Amino acid sequence: MMTKKNLKSIKKRRRFIAGIVLLLFLIFFLWLIFQKRDFKVTYEKDGFQITEEYRKKENTYLFTIQKDEKEYKAILTEPHFYNKKIIQKIEEYQENDETCITLISKKAKFFPLCLDKKEAISYHLVSDEMKSHLFFETLESKELTYKQMNIMNTLNHDFFIWNYRGFYEISDKSQKELPLFEKDIYDAKLITKTSEYIVIPNYNQEYYFSSVYLLNRKTLKYEEWNLKQNIYFDSQVLGVYNDEIYLVDKHEKKEYVLNPKKKTINRVGNKDYGKVYENGWQEVSMTKLTTQEYSFQGVNPIDYQIKDTLYEVFNNYKRKITQSKPTKIIQKNESEVFYLEGDTLYSYTDTYGNIKLISYFEWNFNNQNTIFIF
Repeated sequence: MMTKKNLKSIKKRRRFIAGIVLLLFLIFFLWLIFQKRDFKVTYEKDGFQITEEYRKKENTYLFTIQKDEKEYKAILTEPHFYNKKIIQKIEEYQENDETCITLISKKAKFFPLCLDKKEAISYHLVSDEMKSHLFFETLESKELTYKQMNIMNTLNHDFFIWNYRGFYEISDKSQKELPLFEKDIYDAKLITKTSEYIVIPNYNQEYYFSSVYLLNRKTLKYEEWNLKQNIYFDSQVLGVYNDEIYLVDKHEKKEYVLNPKKKTINRVGNKDYGKVYENGWQEVSMTKLTTQEYSFQGVNPIDYQIKDTLYEVFNNYKRKITQSKPTKIIQKNESEVFYLEGDTLYSYTDTYGNIKLISYFEWNFNNQNTIFIF
């Protein structure tokens, strides 16, 4: 016979189970509401038609703003918005062939969008007449000289500059020389960086290397890592993904992945194929990897290309961001690109435009894999 005590205990367990089920349902409901999903909406504001699109695969927002025959695009790689139609107001300015618009939103910061006739250009490239309508953030710079380098600005970055025997470290706080080898190394194409280390093959060895040096970006000290594997110097770095270096040994027809933090090296694929990252991991035949120049950039949705001048590229959209003719792109991400023009290193961001950073006469002769920026 069931007692009142047992009945009370059963009811208590049932309420507990019902509470758990309700909590799980609520969590699932909130997950459905707030999870990132592709969407595309179109609306009008101040005479402009706005198409607002979120692409989950690229974690990117694309805004297309149209009026008459003019089209502007804005790209944001920011946290997910839980609201749509986030542009509240658009202001438009025109000076001769130049037109610019400013987008006003409570959810995101937009930089002015400008056209020269129909070509998209950075707002930092417009005429002085147009600049009078726009807002620009100022930047202080200071100049100092170190080891035949003229340092104009660091933008709070750390620069590691190869000097054939090691590195110069240049930052806001210090300038140091970090020697490593006793002989000059001119072909240093296999030196690679992750978020914590610069990884340098042991160039004291000939034909192949079986160890690498890890330069810790914080301690500024070298540590030797024995790979227990011979890798020929005719190898190629394919790219860095999740702080792991993918490298193909063309002589031995093998691909490896190196993890400097864990100090592990593993074979990728087999004798017939390897892997590269192009909008997801893809198998590539070892013949192609060893006879062609393959590389991948990871997951950055925005790219930069030199074609006469420098362009920001997203899918088929191109925006001119310099008037000059850069010689080489050094490093890039979705919000900043570093490039060389002659013997001078520049940075471009939407905030400050093109900024001179460091001039070094040696870059006129050798700019291959010599600059690493954190």
